[in-house]
Amino acid sequence: MNHMNETSDSIAPEPTPKPRKSISKNITIKAGFIALIVALLQIPLLMIKGVIDERQTFNVSYPQQYRGSGCGSQTIIGPVLTIPYRFQITEEKTVPADKTEKDEKTKEKTVTVTKTDIGYLHFFPETLNVNGKLDPQIRDEGRFKSIVYAATLDFKGSFNTNDLQQKKISEKDLVWEDATLALGVSDLRGIRKETTLNWANQKLRFVPGTNGLKLFDAGQSVALKNIDKTGTYPFEFTLNFNGSRDLNIFPAGKENKITLSSTWKDPTFTGGFLPHQKTITQNGFNSEWEVSYFTRNLPQIWTDSDPKIKNSLAQYMVGVTLTTPVEFYRTAIRALKYGSLFIVMTFLTFFIFEMVARIRIHEVQYLLVGLAISLFFLLLIAASEWIPFVWAYVLASIATVVQITWYTQAFSKGISKNLWKVLATTLTALYVYLYILLQLEDFSLLVGAIGLFIAMTIVLYSTRNINWYGEER
Repeated sequence: MNHMNETSDSIAPEPTPKPRKSISKNITIKAGFIALIVALLQIPLLMIKGVIDERQTFNVSYPQQYRGSGCGSQTIIGPVLTIPYRFQITEEKTVPADKTEKDEKTKEKTVTVTKTDIGYLHFFPETLNVNGKLDPQIRDEGRFKSIVYAATLDFKGSFNTNDLQQKKISEKDLVWEDATLALGVSDLRGIRKETTLNWANQKLRFVPGTNGLKLFDAGQSVALKNIDKTGTYPFEFTLNFNGSRDLNIFPAGKENKITLSSTWKDPTFTGGFLPHQKTITQNGFNSEWEVSYFTRNLPQIWTDSDPKIKNSLAQYMVGVTLTTPVEFYRTAIRALKYGSLFIVMTFLTFFIFEMVARIRIHEVQYLLVGLAISLFFLLLIAASEWIPFVWAYVLASIATVVQITWYTQAFSKGISKNLWKVLATTLTALYVYLYILLQLEDFSLLVGAIGLFIAMTIVLYSTRNINWYGEER
């Protein structure tokens, strides 16, 4: 018994293994904090986007306003033939009745009164051909740059006055001698010279004003002579005017052919109808529309008593906007969409260094670097308003890379000599890559996807030997 006790006492118990302190939990917590910081940094990015949107709205709308030497966008409607007509109105009125000897009190009676009033019968053209040329230029007014143009539109077509039965108006009620032709021009400040109408071999001059036509707010009109219901009246005139950025034309005829050409190489076609033929080269563009009145829900002949059609015209316009492929506000917004990617890639560089080089970077340092990256986009848009976008981009990116590299070198010089070098290289590559994307229109998605694939490959290669469940050293 004693022997057994001595044997058991002589055998020393094995030491309890010291529990391993896995770093996986710390990595998870760290990654969670980094993700939270990335989420918080969306706030300044959204604020900067709001600033860019506000500046873009102001910078686009302000040049359209009159500043003594220009005008705004132009919308051309018509021409419209207007013929006054007489019609009878019957209404009931209450008038005092005659007094009688037996009744001293004045009584009232209702009588029927008929009077003649004037209405207006309006015609859109039977055919309308518009051939236009735009001579564009960029006007530099301090930090505002507006695209203006000098336009020449040749109008040719005809009106048909035979189809009066549509409105059941008798020919004897029409005041043919007061017929007018009106053309809507949204901004009369752009008219460069007098417009002369060739109407059925007569030379007539337009004067300012719509002559009461409610279809458009501003325009010019001309009084017509020797017109009746005999049939077709051909017309021709040339409109010379200036405008800014946008030109819209309403295809008013039953059959319309509209052509526009310019030396501007970056048009955007707008309105309810796209051109059925267009050619865009480095030397400019040529476009052609063919529009039938069957495609619009508007009458060809109408009166002022008909439902208003004024508010329906916008959806049937054809037009062009003179734009540049990469305007700096639009480009800045495109760049801002990559803001989160920049932050993630920078933070990923820090995180990989923490894992590979076994250094510690505080969450506050992550946050400060993320704010510095966000500030790049504000610097970019502020500088772009005064200098060309390419130089604004170069200055803003250099300033940001130098600032972040200097800060990284300052806090990491005691723990790593290579972190600031890797970060400077990463940021430089990112900014070069972003600029290439911004200059591409058709291939930006393809190049962007390839770039992200390469970046992900580098990340996978850099982290291939990390033991995510290893001991903390």
